[in-house]
Amino acid sequence: MPVKKPAPGELEAIETASRDEVEALQLQRLKWTLRHAYDNVAHCRAGFDAAGVRPDDLRTLGDLARFPFTIKTDLRDHYPFGMFAVPREQVVRIHASNRPLCVVQMRTRTVTTYKLTAERFTGQ
Repeated sequence: MPVKKPAPGELEAIETASRDEVEALQLQRLKWTLRHAYDNVAHCRAGFDAAGVRPDDLRTLGDLARFPFTIKTDLRDHYPFGMFAVPREQVVRIHASNRPLCVVQMRTRTVTTYKLTAERFTGQ
């Protein structure tokens, strides 16, 4: 089966980016995510503080290893609303599903989430 090569302009810029460009974008987005979590989720802020790190300590992708990760017990202990990084008034949908041992896993959506998803699928 022949491999179809995309025509010039068919790909997003990130799809043809160099490794350095991809890593720069990853670092930029991780910095935003860590700052947003630190500023808006008390549990994350407490975890960062306990680990002795602040969002601004992320200078390279390798620095991520110094940050605490969220584990399943964190989700259980702070269920359902303790992990929200937006005010509850901005949440427009909560999807929950039962898992083994009656552990509920939740996904939340905001108007912004829906708009970003629509943009991604429609290209608009």
